[in-house]
Amino acid sequence: MSAALVWPFLVIGLSTGGLYALLGCGVVLAYRASGYLHIAHAGVAMVSAVAFVVLTRHMPVGFALVVAVVIGGGITTALYRLVFARLEQSTMAAKVVVSVASGVGLQALGGILLVNSGLLEGGSRGAGSLFPETTRYTVFGASASAQQLALPVAAVGVLVVMQYLLHHTDVGLALRASSQNPLSASLAGVPSRRVTTAAWAGTGVLAAFAGVLAVSSASFLIPTFLFAETIRGLAAALTGAFVNLKRTVLAAFVLGILEQELVGFSAPWNAMRGALSFAL
Repeated sequence: MSAALVWPFLVIGLSTGGLYALLGCGVVLAYRASGYLHIAHAGVAMVSAVAFVVLTRHMPVGFALVVAVVIGGGITTALYRLVFARLEQSTMAAKVVVSVASGVGLQALGGILLVNSGLLEGGSRGAGSLFPETTRYTVFGASASAQQLALPVAAVGVLVVMQYLLHHTDVGLALRASSQNPLSASLAGVPSRRVTTAAWAGTGVLAAFAGVLAVSSASFLIPTFLFAETIRGLAAALTGAFVNLKRTVLAAFVLGILEQELVGFSAPWNAMRGALSFAL
């Protein structure tokens, strides 16, 4: 690969890694809250992203973002209270199967929204972006859009906020106590169910935020939008055993950069980027 292409692909890799990091942080939060491998995270992000695009046809972008985030939080809250909370005594295999089924159902719902709104056939997206598409910046000598730069900045910001909430607030202490020993936490007066529900709502907010940022720079939408990216987020979360946010974000950035750098190499190296997350 030409040395001149290293920096442009690095910038793209940071953007890709930022998306993986945002999705991975949501997976970590769900696991820390209740021990669930939240595979349905991709479906929540996809539905919220499609809802955002549809909403921008009828309201300002800022309001559409707020509504999309509320939708994401509402979906995960409903999933936890109506489905996952009823499986607390079930096996991990049962929990994973239900999470996969929920994710498939949400992806199907997103596909229905795509068809009904005309987006699947390339219909008008309205505004559909948080930033003007013409806004570009020069980073490391490479041209990058505002959407590309927003993803890594948002990922680092989310990491800082989540670390503070988990380790320096009463809510974080209650969440950690509830996840480690729910019975003892309840006996100590910790409202475990409410704390866990709030954490699940937070995963929906993260999923929606990631989905909106991703769709802002997407050239097209498909029913499996963000599914592959969530698999990468799961791989990054695995490096931190689904509890360590710093390792998750770091692994996500490394994965994103390596994937994009391999694009500039000749065969067979450029064909290996899709296997990096599975190797990880």
